[in-house]
Amino acid sequence: MEVTGQTKIEFEKWYMDKYIKTFSVNYVIMVRDMYGGFLLGKLTAFYSSPLEMKYGVFVDYFDSIGIDLDVCRYTHRKKFSTCVDFSDSNTWTETRPEGRIIAVTKADEIRNKQLDEIQS
Repeated sequence: MEVTGQTKIEFEKWYMDKYIKTFSVNYVIMVRDMYGGFLLGKLTAFYSSPLEMKYGVFVDYFDSIGIDLDVCRYTHRKKFSTCVDFSDSNTWTETRPEGRIIAVTKADEIRNKQLDEIQS
């Protein structure tokens, strides 16, 4: 699960400016311990994190720019619904991790399109 293009550039700036200030000490210590005592760069540490942790940070980032994404469980269908603002439809998945990947990918596509239109 990654963001791409202009969204990646914008996300990494947002992450370094906002998120690291709040969580950097605990996060860097945790990543150092996970990777056998060597210290990774902050962005490398983030991209090396488990999917669940990256998803939470991506949700905060997309919230900060006005794109809401969510993965909801519907018990009666025994499936997960992926919802993203500005998207034509939601997607049904069998598992929450699948839904997270689809949600971030769709939000990334939407944001890259927005940024391309701004730059045109």
